[in-house]
Amino acid sequence: MQAVEDFFALQGEWERLREKRGQPVIFQSWIWNWVWWKHLAPAGGRLAIVACRNGEGELVGLAPFYLRTYHILSWPFFRQLRFIGTDPHVLTSEYLDILVHPASAEPEVLSQIARTVRHSIPCDSHWFSLLLPTSAVSRFLAPALSLFHFSRTSSPSFGIDTSRSWEEYLAQRGKKTRKNFRSKTRRVLEVQKACFREVASYQERELALDALETFHETRWIPKGSLGAFAIPEFGPFLREMVKESEARGQLRIWAIFHGEKISAVLVAFVENESAYAFQMGFDSKYPKDSLGFVLLGLCIRACFEDKEIRSLDLLSGGAPFKRLWTKEEQIRYTYTGYKKGWRAALFYGIENTLAASKSLLRSCLPASIIIWGKTRLLQLRKNR
Repeated sequence: MQAVEDFFALQGEWERLREKRGQPVIFQSWIWNWVWWKHLAPAGGRLAIVACRNGEGELVGLAPFYLRTYHILSWPFFRQLRFIGTDPHVLTSEYLDILVHPASAEPEVLSQIARTVRHSIPCDSHWFSLLLPTSAVSRFLAPALSLFHFSRTSSPSFGIDTSRSWEEYLAQRGKKTRKNFRSKTRRVLEVQKACFREVASYQERELALDALETFHETRWIPKGSLGAFAIPEFGPFLREMVKESEARGQLRIWAIFHGEKISAVLVAFVENESAYAFQMGFDSKYPKDSLGFVLLGLCIRACFEDKEIRSLDLLSGGAPFKRLWTKEEQIRYTYTGYKKGWRAALFYGIENTLAASKSLLRSCLPASIIIWGKTRLLQLRKNR
């Protein structure tokens, strides 16, 4: 499927297949992928959704792909197949996979999808990111992409089982972590008279999202980084997903208030009794109060108290602060494949040159100039 109209019309079947498959994840939902495509689909991208049906016409397999074409001076020279919802330059989606009906023979469905990809979707590369080891993609790769050279990288993700008691969980944290959380939380909530609560009203949600964007700007720019909000379309994407998730009862926004002003905020999406901590930010004006540490601890406690949540997923990335709160680690794999030849050599040559240039410039230029250059580079990449 290449037409947006076909993508839209697939909504009901997509969701029924996802529900029958069991253990639904919000990143695999039709609405998440639809909103992502609406706001974050890159220039040069076209839909390449593969749907597999049985003899009765029922949808039994779905590979929600898109094809990204790269250009040099309007000349298309390199095509990369990806999951909708993914882009190497902005992390928005995890747990993506090929969806297969549990009553169908998975090898046959994957084989049919593989044949369609091989014969009907001409591409030079594949990039499938942050997949579980049990993903159907690992079984799909061999028959579909036998002509491709593949590499696999891994990254950790972290989760917390919130089905037990908060007291039991906290007792299992390190002594230093427990002491710091209690003392810093007391300082923020009792000494500074701040308040932690779930954001409920529309007005407060808008204030929380505005604050989140500001926090990212003030935190990352001085460090010579951009953050997700540097991509102009990310903010509208997040706001629409917040609206859609709130309507479905799948939204949690927790915040710390100093008076009427929000000083820290975490946005999470909930499905199948799991909360996914999607974005977090805090006011850098409180450097001694460890607001990020306090906020995350309070959000974890809120998940233990929420009867609709039995686990909190901190998602990928090995940030040290995550290891303070959990040892429950899971490995995700990213597969990169390409056909050997001049197209791949040119594409990865350009990518490696850009990476090396960034490293060199970062070491010798002021942060303000680096940010301007990164913003321009992101725009060029989006339009390439």
